Amino acid sequence: MGAFGGITLTNKGRNLLAKAQTGVEIKYTRFGIGDGQLGGQSIVDLNALISQKQSLGIAKLKVQPGGKAVVGTVITNKNLTTGFYFREVGIFAQDPTEGEILFGYANCGPTAEYIPVGGGQDAIEKTFDIIIIIGNAPNVSAVLDSSLVWETPDGAQEKVDTHAKNTILHVTQTDKDKWNALYSTPLANGTPSKLIIGGTSSVGVSNAAARADHKHEMPTATDVLNALKGVDGTGSGLDADLLDGLQASEFFRSIRDPKTALGATDWNAVVEPGVYCGTGLSNAAPISATYAYCIVSRWAAGNTYAMQLMVDFYESAVWSRVLVNNAWQPWVPVSGRVSIRKYASDKDSIVYHYRVVDWKRKDNTLYMKTVFSNPDSNGFLRTLTKTYYANDGTTVLKSESISFTYDQDGMITSEIPNY
Repeated sequence: MGAFGGITLTNKGRNLLAKAQTGVEIKYTRFGIGDGQLGGQSIVDLNALISQKQSLGIAKLKVQPGGKAVVGTVITNKNLTTGFYFREVGIFAQDPTEGEILFGYANCGPTAEYIPVGGGQDAIEKTFDIIIIIGNAPNVSAVLDSSLVWETPDGAQEKVDTHAKNTILHVTQTDKDKWNALYSTPLANGTPSKLIIGGTSSVGVSNAAARADHKHEMPTATDVLNALKGVDGTGSGLDADLLDGLQASEFFRSIRDPKTALGATDWNAVVEPGVYCGTGLSNAAPISATYAYCIVSRWAAGNTYAMQLMVDFYESAVWSRVLVNNAWQPWVPVSGRVSIRKYASDKDSIVYHYRVVDWKRKDNTLYMKTVFSNPDSNGFLRTLTKTYYANDGTTVLKSESISFTYDQDGMITSEIPNY
């Protein structure tokens, strides 16, 4: 066989190898052999063999230490109709963006070996392996042609040695001695006589002794449970934790106390879907009672987007708020008897209404402050700023504004939220 002197990666092969260091798969697809003369061409610029004569499947792939892999095929003239000089060889791989590429190439020049046509006196069938650099690529595979996969002498010997050393499958002399010792007369001497076990005459070994020395261990309850867990899950064919084919996460839980169910003392921490009834949790809606019902739902992707709908325990007041990118927005009233007190100040002398209104909860903490400002030439106030506060009445949660326009009589002609 010709002296190829090693495989050289093409430019596209080098690019795929670089991608593979980040986790992209290197999948070898086939070999190509031919009789092309390299001449002055640069191997790294090649995208195909110069003169391909055969396309061969991959029979072997073995990743080795040191960032190398052995890839092999089988060269045969069985179906060859035209003889050729085996001068060039290429290995192809699948690039996720380029498709199939020529990964590596070698040319043995004048030392090429002639492969005759098949069906004659010279039948050729030989394995051909190359060693190729893969670096630290964690994901290397090949499209194996099962018709070409043969067992090597080394591989066969390795399997024989492994089988011979398996003390689970093979009964050793020590095992035989243990079993024979359980009988009053060794088995080699004929029929065993009776044993006295627990005051009862019996022949052979006791069940307990058999289980203790049996080569296959009896599974424990924990073993069985772990085995079930190992096969349970989507696509396993078991899915023992499903109800009517649905995961538990797709159901709302019955009414629970957030403190006992979730260990939560703050409504901000309650994002698990369900129906709750709690008291004494911080960051509740500004309801009149200390107790509240709360319905919680969340976006399937995680805990950064959610919704809470809170109902006063004694009144029909309903409040809602949403969690947006892990930040809770202020509570806003939806319907019912909202228990909010309003205190006006800073009376305007032109339009005769108050510029500032403090919206307070039942405990007299500030829920929201609204301020009219920005008068036009007629003195009509064009901007209303709303500032929402946390339950402590001082921490600002959010501010937003609304713009107004007026006619000459001071009647509002437009009201446009700036959010």
